[in-house]
This record gives sequence, C-alpha cells and structure tokens, in this order.
Amino acid sequence: MNGQNKPADPPIQINKESEKENNYKNKDKDEGLVLLIFSCILFLIAPFGVFIAPIIIWRNKKTNLYYKLVYIVCIGAILYNLYTGYGNLSDYLDWGATEYH
Repeated sequence: MNGQNKPADPPIQINKESEKENNYKNKDKDEGLVLLIFSCILFLIAPFGVFIAPIIIWRNKKTNLYYKLVYIVCIGAILYNLYTGYGNLSDYLDWGATEYH
C-alpha cells in the first residue's frame, strides 16, 4: 500500500427524477395537503380569511405536493372574503338595495 495510489471515486450524479422521488418520500415534511385543507376552510370563516391566507401563502413551498393548488385556493379565498366583507359593510351602512322592510 505504500506508494500506491487509490483510484478516485466517481462523482455522484443526482438527476431531477431522484430529487422528485426524495421529495415524495418525505411526505412527513410535506405540508401541501394540510395547507390545502386550511385554505379551503378559509371560505367558511369569511372575515378572517383575508388575514390568514397570506400566512398560508408564505408557508407554502415549491416542494409541497399541491403548492399550485394552494395558491389558487388562497387567492380565491381572499377574493371571496373581500366580496363578503364588502357585502357586510354595505349592509351595515345601508348602501345598495339590501334593505329589509
């Protein structure tokens, strides 16, 4: 062994498919489904969805399984919450034709 050179190990190559497999294997770290469920619940708690949806968007990552769908549902929840907030405000201030006799 004295004076003999060992051949170097070949470099390890990681392709994108193995990275995707690793992302799917680590489902315990994947918050995509939980964030999607929370973003769907935002439709039920109308005034608070405007404040909670940006937190869910901030928490979402590209490594989550449903990250695009979470963005779409959160944006829809924000728009819905703004619409219902405007409806409640216009009802309270007697704007429009939503009067009860």
